[in-house]
Amino acid sequence: MKNLFTVLMLSLSLQALAGEVVVYDAPNYELRGIGEIKKTFGINPELGRAWVSLTFVAAYNEDFADTEERVKIPGLSYNAATKEVVLDVAGEQIVCATVKKTFLGTTVKPTKKCNFATKYYSIQNDNGYEVETIEKTKVIMNF
Repeated sequence: MKNLFTVLMLSLSLQALAGEVVVYDAPNYELRGIGEIKKTFGINPELGRAWVSLTFVAAYNEDFADTEERVKIPGLSYNAATKEVVLDVAGEQIVCATVKKTFLGTTVKPTKKCNFATKYYSIQNDNGYEVETIEKTKVIMNF
């Protein structure tokens, strides 16, 4: 009975930490010419800062260059002592990525504790003249 209680409490505490952060949310017409959205973590070791980097990769449009957008996530930081990208959620530290320096440069390797998902959905928008359907894309970081 004691073990069952312990398992139940652990399960509830993990569910309390589970959550998501919307990293990007925009209409698809803003993404014309984009084939994919790459999601990575970026860091500034000197300032202890971390962010999510979205790279919009051109699909077919030769005039469209790949672009990058940095998104600041509340509670996300870089710990230089442990070389980890951590997300602070209600005082709990979730390790989202580990950082290693090699002779080729710095690599930021994501852990399985902070995953990205891309969702496609539609909304109805009444513009005052008609109701139109707008297709949207959302990037979410789950933890």
